[in-house]
Amino acid sequence: MCSAEPSMEKLEELGSVPKWVHWLRTEAEQEEREMLELAQRELARSLPEGVAAEVPKWRFTLRLVSGSHAIRGKPLAAWNKHVEHIKLAPAGRDHRELVVTVTLPKRVSVSALYGVGLALATDLVLAFNIGTNGLFWWHLGVPAHASRFYEQMRDLETNAGLVVERTPALRINWGNVALSDHELAAVARCFGAMRRANPAIHEALQHYRLGVALLVKTDIFLQFEPNSFEEFYTAVKLTLKATGEWDGSSPVRDAVLAFIARTSATALVEADDLLGKTELIDAGRMADLRADLTDVGMMKLLADAVLLRALVAPPSASAPA
Repeated sequence: MCSAEPSMEKLEELGSVPKWVHWLRTEAEQEEREMLELAQRELARSLPEGVAAEVPKWRFTLRLVSGSHAIRGKPLAAWNKHVEHIKLAPAGRDHRELVVTVTLPKRVSVSALYGVGLALATDLVLAFNIGTNGLFWWHLGVPAHASRFYEQMRDLETNAGLVVERTPALRINWGNVALSDHELAAVARCFGAMRRANPAIHEALQHYRLGVALLVKTDIFLQFEPNSFEEFYTAVKLTLKATGEWDGSSPVRDAVLAFIARTSATALVEADDLLGKTELIDAGRMADLRADLTDVGMMKLLADAVLLRALVAPPSASAPA
């Protein structure tokens, strides 16, 4: 993803948030292709060979932040018992942070370390998002910026402090949940399946990743709800097409409702109303789309369900379109 300063300069140059988001998407997709190509080349290298190629050589740590789940040590034990090269640990007293330690083998050269590490870390973050139906990222926005533009406000006549906030605040209410054994098992299955996924699913994952990134970056200064909504919706369409559950030309609404009926996705009972908004996207009327964070959260849940099923339990070739 582009660094912040050039990205903001590009926004000023284009003078349009939709054009800027399109530029960000193009840049991200190009970077993703380059990183994946580099990672694939390096992972296919024949030197060193045999057992020597798998000897641990590199280790790095990630600190992920969750906007949806509390992190407890006990559920991480089963993961650490079964996954050798990726270890998980809570980050001290901050129950919203997760420390990930990754070990890579000798067959990854130092010149490819960045690309391979980034590709693996990105897949893992996406797997956490999809497997938990929650929000995980390298960082989250400043909490106060979800509702305030200032640090302190005071009434000069009375010298009293006061709080004036945006209502509702720009955050999704994920509920009070803790990361569970069941969710971590789904994360593991999702992460493993990403390595075997076909290019069409990887294209859907690129849109899903941008949807999460735009959701994380949404605050009172720059709001990306419609753009994030569009990216999650695009991920849904591409995934259903890749699995043969949508033919690419009939109404997407029908394919989504059929998916919900087949999978009993009860959390998506409001999808029929939600999909009314997607008709504006399909008609090229993004300027008319009014999507708030509740809509974005629901569309993410739909994308989570569709992608998780496609990755870990793909439908048969005879699945209805």
